[in-house]
Amino acid sequence: VGTFDRPGNDVWYSWSVYHQNYKFLNGGVSPIHGQFKTMNTGHQYAFFMVEPRGMVISMDEFEKVRPEVLIPANQLSNQWHDIRVHAKWSTGADGVFRVWVNGVLKVNRRGPNMKDADPVAFRFGIYAPQINRAGAGRPTQVVYYDELMRGGTCQSVSQFMACGGNTDGASSNVFQTTDLNNYVNKYGDLLAAYNANPGGQSKATWGKRHYCD
Repeated sequence: VGTFDRPGNDVWYSWSVYHQNYKFLNGGVSPIHGQFKTMNTGHQYAFFMVEPRGMVISMDEFEKVRPEVLIPANQLSNQWHDIRVHAKWSTGADGVFRVWVNGVLKVNRRGPNMKDADPVAFRFGIYAPQINRAGAGRPTQVVYYDELMRGGTCQSVSQFMACGGNTDGASSNVFQTTDLNNYVNKYGDLLAAYNANPGGQSKATWGKRHYCD
């Protein structure tokens, strides 16, 4: 969206997408409809593509295509879908990459999500190289994008989704203290950061701030 991010940046992105009468392409072609790609080295850290299951995400420099289906094939066409991404860009274990679709958390990934310090940016649109692989007679693809946003907090990009931090996408913004304690305890880097500087906060309060902001 015109701004590049580097290791250490903790950023939120959102956009809405509408596939008009989507027709799947023959020959196993999975067109890319958006990606996080570096400026110079061409690393495709995450790209959103459509395959027979529907829209999925590939962490191309890491585990490749992930098992989660962001938008099922039978729900893809002729309706708006709201997507939100929270990325803490990092070459280390403290990296975060989470994706919500229509308010439901679909991907919750921790660990490295960059290979080097080359800046990364979100790019969107239907990418012609994949489409062209489908050959002559391929159907026309029409995709609309709207409300592309980038910000430093969930609230700054979430005009269509609540920012409760809940992992199941429910509308409730209420956290259970036990869940937040467990969240901090689960990840060694978070626990070490809290123990080093709790800032006078309980573990649950500290964990909620880290998870939601």
